[in-house]
Amino acid sequence: MSCQELYDLTIDAFNAAETYRCPVYILSDAYLGHLHEPVIIPPAAEIQKHVVERKTLDKPNPEKFSFRDSQNNVIVPPAPVLGTPNYPIYFFSQPHGPDGIPVNEDQVLKPLSNLIEKITRNVDKITKTQSYMLDDAEIVIIAYGLPARVSFRVVNQARKEGIKVGLFRLITLWPFPYEQVKKVLANAKAVVMPEMNFGLMAGEVERVKMLDIPLYKVPKIADLHEPDEIMAVVKIAREAMK
Repeated sequence: MSCQELYDLTIDAFNAAETYRCPVYILSDAYLGHLHEPVIIPPAAEIQKHVVERKTLDKPNPEKFSFRDSQNNVIVPPAPVLGTPNYPIYFFSQPHGPDGIPVNEDQVLKPLSNLIEKITRNVDKITKTQSYMLDDAEIVIIAYGLPARVSFRVVNQARKEGIKVGLFRLITLWPFPYEQVKKVLANAKAVVMPEMNFGLMAGEVERVKMLDIPLYKVPKIADLHEPDEIMAVVKIAREAMK
């Protein structure tokens, strides 16, 4: 939601890609690209301290390359180096097992489950969120990107007017923090979601919120929310609670 965060999260994105060995997408928008604000870039030596070291499986290893340890737990092993004793000389394009050898169609599920579980079993390590004034919030704003930046001001203004509003900011979107959202909304009476689309993440929140808690979408396309626009929806939610 800021130029500084875009810089910092880019480092985190590369670290996540290195750690979990999967594509990582950095989401931004034109408004952030047009902002002019300070960005602190530390010395290279300081940055290096935050960069995940690349580990490779380039020496003979009795266990060889595998997505599971000796107890059959899903792990993310060091990347194999082609042409070493730990991996074939080339990758096959069709579905293959952890040893790189092609498998039959009925054997595809297990290799795919490894790829899925290395993420689903590490959701708490991967997801990044921020909570603001949620302890007694009756109305919870869930937002990400620049709409979240605007929402901080909305929360502050609402509190001045005696409306118990809090903000749950999604810093990462996938894997979606379902359990965290569930806890945040446990005592909430309404949810407000400003998004610069027609409500993509609102659908994910719908999966975990209580059925009797109304969710108010505040969509905007190619335009940034004004604080008053979100505040107006907050007041609608408050009136509906009476």
